[in-house]
Amino acid sequence: MFLDTLLERYCSINAMAPKEYADIKRPPARKLYRNAFAISWPAAMEAALVSLGNSIDTAVVGTLGTVAMNAVGITSQPRLIVQCFILALNIGVTAVIARYKGAEDREGANRCLRQAIFLGLFVSLIPVLTAGIFARPLLVFAGASPEYLAASVSYFRIMLTGLFFYCVGLTICAAQRGVGNTKTSMVANISANLVKILLAYSLIGGHFGLPALGLTGAAVAAMLSYLLGFMAALASVLRKDSYINLRNRLPWKYDPAYGAGIVKVGISALCEQFFLRFGMLIYIRLVSGLGTVAYTSYIICDSVLAIAYSICNGLSSAASALVGQSLGAERRDLAVIYGGISQRLCFTISLGF
Repeated sequence: MFLDTLLERYCSINAMAPKEYADIKRPPARKLYRNAFAISWPAAMEAALVSLGNSIDTAVVGTLGTVAMNAVGITSQPRLIVQCFILALNIGVTAVIARYKGAEDREGANRCLRQAIFLGLFVSLIPVLTAGIFARPLLVFAGASPEYLAASVSYFRIMLTGLFFYCVGLTICAAQRGVGNTKTSMVANISANLVKILLAYSLIGGHFGLPALGLTGAAVAAMLSYLLGFMAALASVLRKDSYINLRNRLPWKYDPAYGAGIVKVGISALCEQFFLRFGMLIYIRLVSGLGTVAYTSYIICDSVLAIAYSICNGLSSAASALVGQSLGAERRDLAVIYGGISQRLCFTISLGF
């Protein structure tokens, strides 16, 4: 009886809503949960399958031996530091475009999309170029051993070529999530990861008539998969039937009125992302100092544990869209409720893992 009461309160919409909004009429709880699930499941599925794909890719690279696996693994945190700038920007992109969608301002959402692409190009290019130039000292700081440092630098620089385009594609996907289209990002990222696994298998070992390039093949596979992800994302905003698209006659020029909102939200997110990634970089440096075998064990375990984390991370991006749309529609009560539903979903999934 106690557990039934506790579960009912845990899932209760009324318990999530602030007291000052208690008298406001709102949709039935079932509809709110259905709306949240409709946007959340593609984001969660995308994150889980992408993480699983990375685990499989790690296993494919592992066929070259522990040294090759470490050479690739040591680049993960430097790559995420490069991406943290665009990931922070994308939080702002999703939140701001979601508000325009909630207010039914389609033109505003499309103007904001253009500003997001402008900012995405700049925020992607500078970190990628910097990381490419200073790849060796960056990887040494991350803890790369002299045994595989040269291989890591080569892999990292080849992969960065495609990462620039992939980051811009992530910005487009973030804009699509803002209008509630989480399936586009799911299809783009899952397709890119499937191609990455197939190409890595083919180019590493020389299958299907392709040359055996070893670790260089893994880097080329990563680069090409990033390009595919970008093209899939770009194709989604070239369709006329898309809520946000680039085929209208809106001007291509930077507009501070729209860009400022994205930057304002993104700056606070950047502080969080940067310190999170820098902390992880220090942690990886400590783990890699334990030796090749110990670090290889860490890479394998971390790739599995990342699946649970990635699912909740995907749910959080969907929550940003739901909250932003509610605020745009001037329904602060629904914004709080959708935030509560997303928190409960994440907690339940984490507890399950």
